[in-house]
Amino acid sequence: MCEVDWKLLLGYFQALTSWPVIVLFLTIWVCKKFQGAISKWIENARLQAKAGDLSLDAAPVRQSVEKEVVEPGLLNQAHADEVIKRLKETYKRAEEELARHAMKGVERAEVVNGTAIAVATSAGAASATVLPDWIQNDANALQELQYIQARPVETLEQYRRLREHLKFEKAFRVIFGTQVNCLDYLSKLRALKGQDLADVRQLMNFYNEHVSLAKERNTIPAPPEAFFSFLSQRGLVSFMGSNPANGMYSINGLGEGFLDYIKTNYPAVWNTNVL
Repeated sequence: MCEVDWKLLLGYFQALTSWPVIVLFLTIWVCKKFQGAISKWIENARLQAKAGDLSLDAAPVRQSVEKEVVEPGLLNQAHADEVIKRLKETYKRAEEELARHAMKGVERAEVVNGTAIAVATSAGAASATVLPDWIQNDANALQELQYIQARPVETLEQYRRLREHLKFEKAFRVIFGTQVNCLDYLSKLRALKGQDLADVRQLMNFYNEHVSLAKERNTIPAPPEAFFSFLSQRGLVSFMGSNPANGMYSINGLGEGFLDYIKTNYPAVWNTNVL
């Protein structure tokens, strides 16, 4: 008859219930439980690295129910902040110089290349202007000022382009990847079928994907009204109807420009923002 060695059995039990074994078991369980979320995080990190940003702890984009945007973030946040800073500086400088100098001594208006511009009189052009110290002490600033004065129409075009790009950067920082895909669908729909309007029911697949991704990340998804109204509030789509969750949408010129901008400047991550 086989006898049980209770001391040996107790030793095996203690070994199996030791903390290294328990930690290993919990690690395997967590990996199995959240395999989908971990895989998506790794894929986003890989795309982020390809885009040139090796930081893997950027804050995710979030849009709350109460507010349009909460905790804005972008996969390459540092780059976006630097671009926005440069755009703001150039935008402000062009605006100041146009207001102070380019339009001095306005007497009449002429049309140049289809655009109405003010023409400075000789008296106005010759009048002494007190320049701020940061211009007087900066040779580059003086050259930029001369450029603006000599090319007011071209400067205005560049200023408007920069202002539009600044708007695109701000939108890209807070837009969901599923919303970008929704815009891209509207763009392709109009290009292929010549159809300007799409019923919101045609766009529900993108919202359902947003809900699914939110559940994977244990995040509350945006309601359908907020998901679709975000696009119209940013001026990227035109909307017809009384309820954002039950109406007709079409991409407009600004939306097409936004897609072209992010595809050109962020080719690897243009539609990979979280959710």
